[in-house]
Amino acid sequence: MSDLYRLALALRSAEDSALSILVHERSLSLSEFKDFFDLAQAVLTPKSQALLISSLSNSEISSLRSLLAQEKVSKEQVSFLASDLLVWSSQEPVVYDWLAERLRENPRTASLRVVTEPIKAPDQESIDRDCGIHAFEAMQSITELIFSLDQHFVREVSKGSMGLPDVKRLSSHLGKSKEYVKAILELAKVSGMVAISEKRFHPTDLADNWISSDPKTRWHILVDAWIAIVGASGSKELALQLSQNPTKSLNELVGSSFPLVNSSAQSRIGRVAELADAIGLSVKGFAASWLASVLAGKVAVAIKALEQRLPAQQERIIVQADLSIIAPGPLASSIEIELRKFTDTENIGLATGYRISPLSISCGLEEGLTEK
Repeated sequence: MSDLYRLALALRSAEDSALSILVHERSLSLSEFKDFFDLAQAVLTPKSQALLISSLSNSEISSLRSLLAQEKVSKEQVSFLASDLLVWSSQEPVVYDWLAERLRENPRTASLRVVTEPIKAPDQESIDRDCGIHAFEAMQSITELIFSLDQHFVREVSKGSMGLPDVKRLSSHLGKSKEYVKAILELAKVSGMVAISEKRFHPTDLADNWISSDPKTRWHILVDAWIAIVGASGSKELALQLSQNPTKSLNELVGSSFPLVNSSAQSRIGRVAELADAIGLSVKGFAASWLASVLAGKVAVAIKALEQRLPAQQERIIVQADLSIIAPGPLASSIEIELRKFTDTENIGLATGYRISPLSISCGLEEGLTEK
C-alpha cells in the first residue's frame, strides 16, 4: 500500500483539531484541495516533509527507529506518533516509507551547536513578574486583533499570512514589533479564534467567547494553543529536559528536545520559545516557575501561580476634559465591552487610553446606546 493511500486514509479519520494544526503548520489551505488524496499529496511534498522532520522530538525519533527495528514501543508513544501522522494508525503502527528513508539518511540524534558563555539568569521572582506582564499584554493584544479584524478588511496575501501594511498598522497600534504581531496572529489562528475564508481574515464564534471571558480563561486558551504547537510528545520531552536542566534557556531546551529542529520561518518548533515569551511562559528564554506545570498538563496550577503576577483589575476610569478616557489598569470584561461601544482605543498598555469622538458616539447609538 502506498504512502499516499495510507496517509489519505489517516487524514480522513483524523480529528478536526489535528487537521487544523497540520494545515496551519504546513501553510496549507483546505479550500485548495478537493479531497483527502489532494491534501495527502501536499503533505508529502519535500518541503512539507522537511518541516515535519524538523519537529521530531528525541522520544519520537527513538520510537520510530524502534518500530523500524521491530522493537517494542509503548502504547502511549504509539498513540502520539499516530496523532502526529508519523505512523499509519495506533492499531497498525507502520512507519511511512518516506519517513523511514529520511531517518536512514539522517542518523544523527543531536544537532551541532555553537558553544557560548552561559547567560546568568535573573532571579525567579523577576522572571515571574515579567512573565505576568507578558501574559497580560498577550491577552490584550489578542483582544485588539479581534476588534481590528472585525472592523477592517484584512486580506490573506499568501498562505495564511497577513499583508505587511496590516501588520504595520497593528504593530503601531499595539506598540509592538511586527514579529510580535505575527506571533499573536499565529496563536489566534491555532486557538480557532481567527479563521480565513475567501482570502480574508475574520474572527470566529470562539472570538466572541474570548471577549466575554475573564483573564484566567483567556490565558488558558493561549496555553492550549501553545501546547498544540509543541505537541503531546514534545511537551513530555520538554518537561523532562526542564527538570534535568532548570537553569538552561528555553531555546537550549528546545534544541535538546528536538535535535533535528531548524531555524526556518515555517518551522513550528523553531518558534516555540518565541511564542512562550509572548504569552508569559518565559521571558528572554528563562522559564517561568509555572512552565513545568503547563508542560505536565496542570494548567489550573499554572493559572493559580500566574494570577498573583497579573495586574489587578480596576473598577474605575478617568474621564478627562479633552474627551479622552484612561483606564489605569485592566478592566473587567463587561466594563471594557460597554466602553468600547462608544469610544475608540487610542493607546494600549497597562494603562489604556480611549477617546470619544462624533464617529464613536454614532457607532454607540447604532449599538442601541442612549444618552443615559
